[in-house]
Amino acid sequence: MEQWWNNQNHDEVYLICSFDWSGSGYTMPFANQIDGFYWDFGNGYVPFFAVIGAYNILMYGDNGYQQAVDTVPNAIDSFNYMGVTNPIPDQILYFGDQVDINISNLFGSPNPGPIIVTISANTNPEIVTATLEDSILTLIANEVAGISNIALTGNDGVMDCVYQFDVHVVDPTARYVLILDLDTTPTGETLRNSIANFYTSGDVIVTNDLTSYPLSNADAVFVLLGIYSNNHILSEAEAAPIVEYLNNGGKVYMEGGDTWYYDTQTSLQPMFHLNAISDGSGDLSGVVGHDFLEGMSWSYSGENSWIDHLAPTDGAVAIFSHSAGSYDCGIAYDSGNYKTIGCSFEITGLGGANSLDDAVEGIIDFFGIAGPQLAVPQNFAVTELGVASWEAPDSETLIGFNVYLDNNLVAQLGLETDYTFSGLSHGHTYVAGVTALYIEGESEEVQYTFTYLGTEADDNEFQLQTKLLNNKPNPFYLQTTISYQLSSKNEKAQISIYNVKGEKVKTFSELVADKGSGCLVWNGKDEAGKEVSSGIYFYRLETEERTFTKKMILMKK
Repeated sequence: MEQWWNNQNHDEVYLICSFDWSGSGYTMPFANQIDGFYWDFGNGYVPFFAVIGAYNILMYGDNGYQQAVDTVPNAIDSFNYMGVTNPIPDQILYFGDQVDINISNLFGSPNPGPIIVTISANTNPEIVTATLEDSILTLIANEVAGISNIALTGNDGVMDCVYQFDVHVVDPTARYVLILDLDTTPTGETLRNSIANFYTSGDVIVTNDLTSYPLSNADAVFVLLGIYSNNHILSEAEAAPIVEYLNNGGKVYMEGGDTWYYDTQTSLQPMFHLNAISDGSGDLSGVVGHDFLEGMSWSYSGENSWIDHLAPTDGAVAIFSHSAGSYDCGIAYDSGNYKTIGCSFEITGLGGANSLDDAVEGIIDFFGIAGPQLAVPQNFAVTELGVASWEAPDSETLIGFNVYLDNNLVAQLGLETDYTFSGLSHGHTYVAGVTALYIEGESEEVQYTFTYLGTEADDNEFQLQTKLLNNKPNPFYLQTTISYQLSSKNEKAQISIYNVKGEKVKTFSELVADKGSGCLVWNGKDEAGKEVSSGIYFYRLETEERTFTKKMILMKK
């Protein structure tokens, strides 16, 4: 379409029709290319009219003739301003990568003078270094994973124009599960929280842009297309990199109410080895499990219209079906090289007798990506005086321990292997627990039941040492919990957060410690409520007598 448009007389053509109106007595510019242009948007809706302004900017696209005509003056006026003629796509770089980009034709202008381009913003220079010499923009990835937004400002002597793009810097050793959430009523965050309960080898990332993260680092990809009329129609351009990923041994889960039967097929759908029998209806009230989900059942509360009816073919197996047994709605396939699961409903709508976690755990196990079992603390025991001790697992990635009492977290420790419970009642029986904390995640809990035979704890003193404990998770990208201990109820303390420049970004004052232990949640925002950038931060516990400092890493999507 762009080529077609560039060949037209822009002094005469602003309104283009995707439908030939000549038979109805209207003589207007007509282009079949508009059809393809709109299919790129992924919803399969092709309007009758499109108004395109300067630099191929779509200014109107719908069926309203008068609205289209009313937009034409703005399209004409757009040629009086600067614009972006050759946009720079978002970049993906690994640690140490360098890319040089020629930006000489980035901007266009109606004015004859030269356009001066400058770097007006680099939101996270610790992630990527950006320099501009002559017309060459150089980007160098530093050894900090994350995203930095680069802004370039063009000035033609009369006006400015700003263009922005993102640079994603990826640790080449990083592993993750990628959720491509294209559903217009997104459910990716709910699914992310469930996957994170079972996937311990890396992060779980939600995105709506498949080009934002290298698929080569993904242990699995979950594609969420939605249910009609809030669905996204997968294009071949979107499908192609997923096909390549599968051919290289990948694992893909894909759900969509119409993608199997009704929508135009891409090269991806056949790789799921399922037969789409019919377009279905909105009758999915319950789901039962089969094969590795055998014996499970769920009620269904997700979006519910035109749920495609499926059946397995060529060695695939049904894993989900309508509770009435009338059709299958989830198919798993193992080619020996790659694995797929295709569903025609929203998995986050599962609940009832079994949970979403039950279904997700089965899928993670089928994909074989749960990661190694994290070793638990050994020889855990608690004396009758409430003194707990254990042996640390042998691991280079061990970073600490969590201590529990009656299923409540009471302490988050470093590498010490003993802990004294406080505030216990004589003759009362408790269940103590301890888990090992690793860079990869938290181990299963080891428990020990004991009866406390010591004296009643002094209500005025916690009999604990003041400590700053590890934050969890670390690294984090949404929020993190910082735990601490205070030796006295009356001890005055505060926790402050600093960036690598030593600038204070947030302070939590008047800390409270219930039974000696306390915690707070930092959401990655400063005192003004503004989100801070990705990078390394230090959190400091300050009392009247001592100061403790630890490091944490914030990673933004």
